[in-house]
Amino acid sequence: MSRLAVSMEETRMMNRLKLGRCGLLIATLMVLILSGPVQAYFSYGARSTGMGGAYTAMANDASAVYWNPGNLGFINGWTIEMQIGQDGLFAEDVRDTMEFLRTNTDSSQYDSGEFDDAISDLSGKDWLVRGGDTLSLVIANQYTAFHFTQYNLFYGQPEIIEGSDIFHRYEFSGIEIKEYGVTFTLVGGSSGFSIGVTGKYIDADVYHWSPAFWEIPSTDPGDLYDELEDRGRTASDSSWGLDAGLAMSFGSSRLGFTARNIIGFEIEIDEQTRIEIEPEYRLGYAFQPSDRFVLSMDYSIDKEVDLLGNKLEGSELATGFEAAFGQKHWLLLRGGVSMPMDGDASMIFSVGAGLNFKQGILDVGYAFDQERDSEKLWGGVRFTF
Repeated sequence: MSRLAVSMEETRMMNRLKLGRCGLLIATLMVLILSGPVQAYFSYGARSTGMGGAYTAMANDASAVYWNPGNLGFINGWTIEMQIGQDGLFAEDVRDTMEFLRTNTDSSQYDSGEFDDAISDLSGKDWLVRGGDTLSLVIANQYTAFHFTQYNLFYGQPEIIEGSDIFHRYEFSGIEIKEYGVTFTLVGGSSGFSIGVTGKYIDADVYHWSPAFWEIPSTDPGDLYDELEDRGRTASDSSWGLDAGLAMSFGSSRLGFTARNIIGFEIEIDEQTRIEIEPEYRLGYAFQPSDRFVLSMDYSIDKEVDLLGNKLEGSELATGFEAAFGQKHWLLLRGGVSMPMDGDASMIFSVGAGLNFKQGILDVGYAFDQERDSEKLWGGVRFTF
């Protein structure tokens, strides 16, 4: 479409459409908060996702660098772990509407009222599309671990501004976080006690793109995020971070406590919106009556969003299990439920599985909320030496 044609279409829209006033909405992945900080929250790992995020005491693999650095004390030998997580989520019944607005800019559409109906449908949603992916590599043993993790997160919302003229666009915001960390643990010999500390360097970039409805290349989440990155960086920041964890084992039980992002920091996009990385504190308990079954529980304190990035006010209780089958434990099955203790977030259900080979385990984990409007899929592989 030529610039002249686009200009003519914008003029038709301005002259024909009269919608109610709606302030500028800028949203970043996982939460939508106006005139205040938004928290960048992310989950981690295929195994933990399959167990509902009840992993603070359970983590006895390389993902302990995320869930509880103290749990590295329970790893025997060396472990190399690679993880990838991905989601691309649409609010209910909006994908077809977004596709209609992308492909129809002809004035007859506005006369028929279809365009008005489409705008009304989108403007009534808290969010339209969100997603991103995570890639991680961890090398760990009982005393030391090194990790690199990259999180790419984005959020899409319609923007409707009314002034002397009316025009409509999308608002896409995204954040890319690169995290480099080193973990050290102190193991208390036969006492079953260990403490771990992770020092990390966090590099974060924020992206922003405000296209007209017909300017988006497609409604595929991956294409939208690629375009968002290509439009340039809005803000960036870096910081040193610190995580710490404690783990204690006695008999068939294990206790864990972790404090993540003890040193928080924020990135200011504009005067009204900031990305804030805040501390998170978790308590965990795991019970393993045999080498074939484990039951775990996590209590998360003062969370703002849940495992899927939905709004949460207060605390969260997560429960999960893992069961091994076969003579050599070749098949692992997992499940879990995460329940908000305050706020109106939905319950989250999780399932997962693993295939145990001689020196490696292939994991997959899937989580979804009871409304089925948000989901998360993780895959990973672990090698032990």
